Amino acid sequence: MVKKTGFSNGKSHFILYLFVFFLLLTLSLPAAEQINSFDVDVYIPDDGIVRVEENIEYQFPDEKRRGIIRKIPYKYTFGQNNYNLRIDVRNVTDFEGNSYKYSVKEDNGYVEIKIGDPDILVTGVKDYRIEYFVKKAIREFEGYDEFFWNVTGTEWNLPILSSSAHIYFEADIPDELRMDCFTGKYGSTEKNCTFNSSRDSVVYSSDGELNPYQGLTLVLGFPEGLVKGPSKLDQWYWFVRDNLIYTVPFFTLLILFFIWHKFGRDPYKNMPIAVRYEPPPDLTPAEAGTLYDERADMIDLTSTVIDLAVRGYLRIEEIETTKYLFLSDRDYRLIKTADKATDDLMPHEIKIMEGLFKGGQSDVLISELKNKFYANLKTIKNSIYHQLVDKSYFLSNPDRIRATYKTIGMIIIFGSLFILPSLVPKLIFALSGAMIVLFSGYMPRKTRRGVTVNHHLLGFREFIERAEKDRIKTLAEEDPAIFDRVLPYALVFGLEEKWADAFSGMFTEPPNWYSSNSYSGGFSPHIFVNDLGRSISIMNKSFNSSPKNSSGGRSISMGGGFGGGGFSGGGFGGGGGGSW
Repeated sequence: MVKKTGFSNGKSHFILYLFVFFLLLTLSLPAAEQINSFDVDVYIPDDGIVRVEENIEYQFPDEKRRGIIRKIPYKYTFGQNNYNLRIDVRNVTDFEGNSYKYSVKEDNGYVEIKIGDPDILVTGVKDYRIEYFVKKAIREFEGYDEFFWNVTGTEWNLPILSSSAHIYFEADIPDELRMDCFTGKYGSTEKNCTFNSSRDSVVYSSDGELNPYQGLTLVLGFPEGLVKGPSKLDQWYWFVRDNLIYTVPFFTLLILFFIWHKFGRDPYKNMPIAVRYEPPPDLTPAEAGTLYDERADMIDLTSTVIDLAVRGYLRIEEIETTKYLFLSDRDYRLIKTADKATDDLMPHEIKIMEGLFKGGQSDVLISELKNKFYANLKTIKNSIYHQLVDKSYFLSNPDRIRATYKTIGMIIIFGSLFILPSLVPKLIFALSGAMIVLFSGYMPRKTRRGVTVNHHLLGFREFIERAEKDRIKTLAEEDPAIFDRVLPYALVFGLEEKWADAFSGMFTEPPNWYSSNSYSGGFSPHIFVNDLGRSISIMNKSFNSSPKNSSGGRSISMGGGFGGGGFSGGGFGGGGGGSW
């Protein structure tokens, strides 16, 4: 018999203690938050309205939660075009069919399903079955139809240990299917997945665990006609059942005509127009242009800059540049006149000056206003509208009236397209909404005083348009500043070239408010107006330019999931979520 030593006995105890220590350490570690399985059943009936059942086994961490949030995108883009799915969530239960409390809302391009009771805390493993219907998820291509679907989505910030999808058709599954799948983060073309088909289903599955922000995406192409969609009888059923709906656009037109005749038509509009040689005394060029066409346009704002220069509040200096501002090799410096008080300026003119010369600047390049000045546009335009209302030329802000009718029309258009059940009422009410949008431009109304002043303005426009050379020569001798003074009004009427032609040969020097090296060889009013037109064009673009913001839905391949267009996360559905 061999006698055991104390050393060996102590060693065995040490190993046992070490094993128990690591076992207790392992048991004391917090449970990881993860999805144990993400299995999806997809049912594609003949009408093409896809039914999706997501079966999610979710492991919560030791910290108690209330449930999960599932976010499914419904906004997509094809090139420059928007494409929105219609997702209808029908039921949320556990795997045994017991209902969960849940809420559904649309948020920033996602359908968000919040599952759980705020008064009940959960931990450990829970299972969720989410059932929803999807319209427009099947796309048609030449020779085949396609179902391109993100099974899990690529926006979960936790691992998914296993994932699969079973596709079922109402009809028998044909042999000539096109199948593919992708895994990984959004945009990945990895294919760590398998697929196969049988007579009753098509099965996709990931080869292993999906890490956070990785997903499984499937592509399934099948012959045309396998999913028939709605029949022509269904499409035209509403026509037969209720053809009185055709009268809706007719009555819409009658109502709109009545509203226009009662509230939108200018009073005494057919007054005779007499030629006037001066603009209305209290009307700036911007106000004149807005009263004339009932819109505060960009030309009304830039004509104000010219008018301010003519009146001595600033100077315009043309300079050469290598930056090619809006494809032009010219830039323009606006120089504020230091000793000119602005007390007698109109509110919109003050706002323009403040927008041009911010922070006490004495000069500014037009190129420096790009993506900056646009922030002042709304305030300036509203100021012009308010001034004309205060002067009793309009009953109310014309822009607000147009916006009201446009909003009503757009609500009817999009409401009919997305809410009404069949094609006929969609088209009928959308047409009625379009009529309201078109009529919006005719609904602003001038007052009697506004009509009278506008006729004075039309007479002044008649004078500029005719611009008889002999008459102009006489007026220029009486008032040498007439060319500059009338020019901003000619700009808002679009008659600046006719006005310049009338002064051909009369002036040999450019005005003192505009400097350029182009006139060293001689000055011509026509060439000057062409140069001025180029500066106005650049002002219009600079004033109106704003930083480009990315918006809209997620991009999806226009060519579908086959032929190099497929990738992980590239189809419909998917999204992500987490616990709450």
